[in-house]
Amino acid sequence: MQKTITGENLEDLFGSKTWRDHFTALSDILGFTLSIYTQTGKPIFISPGAAPLCQEFRSSSPNFASRCESVCRSFIMSVLATGKPKIFKCHAKIMCFALPVEYMHEKAAILGQGSFSSYDDFRDGMNLLNAYGIDRVTIKTPLIFTNPQQTWKSCRFTASTVSRLLKNTQENITLRMKFEPEEHHRNVECSRW
Repeated sequence: MQKTITGENLEDLFGSKTWRDHFTALSDILGFTLSIYTQTGKPIFISPGAAPLCQEFRSSSPNFASRCESVCRSFIMSVLATGKPKIFKCHAKIMCFALPVEYMHEKAAILGQGSFSSYDDFRDGMNLLNAYGIDRVTIKTPLIFTNPQQTWKSCRFTASTVSRLLKNTQENITLRMKFEPEEHHRNVECSRW
C-alpha cells in the first residue's frame, strides 16, 4: 500500500517514492547526481548510482572522503543560510551546484554533482588523489566535461522543476483536504441508510 503524501513534512515528501522517482529522472536528464538534504544537513535522498566519480574517489581513502563530505556540507549549509543557489568545484574538482528549497516553512537543499569542467580539473583531481597516497583510480564512465554555464543551467532547471512540482503537490493537497471531509461526511450519511 502506497503512503498518502500529506505534505506536512518536507523530509517525508522528498523521501516518498513519487519524489524519489522525480529526482532520479531529473538526475538522468541533467547528467547531475541529485541528493536532497534536510535543513540540518541530514540526507533525505541520494540518487541511485550516485556520482560515480565521487563514489570512486571517496572509496579510495577515508581521509579524502571526509574532506569531500566536509566541502559539500559547507555549501549545503551555506545555501540554506543565504537562500541563494551556488555552483562550485568540490574537493575533487568536480562541478557541483547547491540550491535551497523552501516549502511550507521548511527548508531543504539539493546538491547536484556533475563532472570535471576541463581536462585540467581532471588532472588536478588525480594529483589531489595522489597527494592522499592513492596512485590508482578506476574510471568506469566516459569523461564528460561540464562547464560552469552548463552547471548554472542545470541548477536553474532543477530549481524550476522542483518549484513547479511542489506547487502542484500543494494544490493537490489543498484540493484533497477540501473535498475529503465532504466525501467522508457523505459516506457516513449514506451508510446510515
